[in-house]
Amino acid sequence: MKPNCSFLCIFQPKTLTKGEMNLEELDSKKLAVIWEHCTANPDLKEKVEQELILRKGNRKFSKEYLFSINRVGNKALTIHFIPTTPGYLKFGKSITVDLILEENEVEQLHKTYSSQPPIRTYGLVKSKSLIYGSLSAEQDKELKQTGYDCSDIGMVEYESEL
Repeated sequence: MKPNCSFLCIFQPKTLTKGEMNLEELDSKKLAVIWEHCTANPDLKEKVEQELILRKGNRKFSKEYLFSINRVGNKALTIHFIPTTPGYLKFGKSITVDLILEENEVEQLHKTYSSQPPIRTYGLVKSKSLIYGSLSAEQDKELKQTGYDCSDIGMVEYESEL
């Protein structure tokens, strides 16, 4: 059976069905693309989903990392969520945001960001969407009040200055 999307056609179907592809070697972005477009091979989609689930608890993107880009670097954040994570299920594939931080949070993040040795913290991050209409009113409210977990992030891109 031939895959029905152009991305998967670059792989030989026999490689995909025999499990010869080493999913551990692929980064989360490539796995997400395969997961989203893999309609012709449900077995591969399941394997990719399991690999993504294993990566859910990643510690690649800390609160300090997001703070350094958004507040120190004065850049907007485009957050790409790992498929199957709560962030992905709540807010979709990606969101462009500015962090919402209380004054005490800014002070704490500034301390941990500039500490030696570095201290990195993880958990929920509140944000506001910078693209009008990209989220429903309910999603927008949840983003501002609850936020998303750092471990749901698969990739971060920087946008132009705020």
